[in-house]
Amino acid sequence: MKVGLKANGDMETPSFGRAGWYSKGPKPGEDGPAVVIAHVDSKTGPDVFAKLKQVKKGAKIQITDKAGVTYEFVAQRSQQTAKTALPAKQIWGKTDGPALRLITCGGAFDKASGHYLSNVVLWADEA
Repeated sequence: MKVGLKANGDMETPSFGRAGWYSKGPKPGEDGPAVVIAHVDSKTGPDVFAKLKQVKKGAKIQITDKAGVTYEFVAQRSQQTAKTALPAKQIWGKTDGPALRLITCGGAFDKASGHYLSNVVLWADEA
């Protein structure tokens, strides 16, 4: 599903059980970093990116679009950062061809706010 920006400038999040492509950037397979975001879990259990933090360098990642075309990427690295320090320039920076950025929540969970304090970002390049 497509996601954009909220009125406050934060990225929208998809519904639980779904991944969202940031529609203001490249689509997977186009030149540049396609960004896909999903939840790590919910009150009822694991969600789409529950195992994102466990993905190792060299792992293959496939994304299939609505037309049935599959794009393949190779994981390069991942990083966990405070939500207040999301490395936006690295995520949306210039790439040499198609690239993929997967983003979810991680780190400590703040029970008072009901949110994680960090994000996990995985960088992948076209296979």
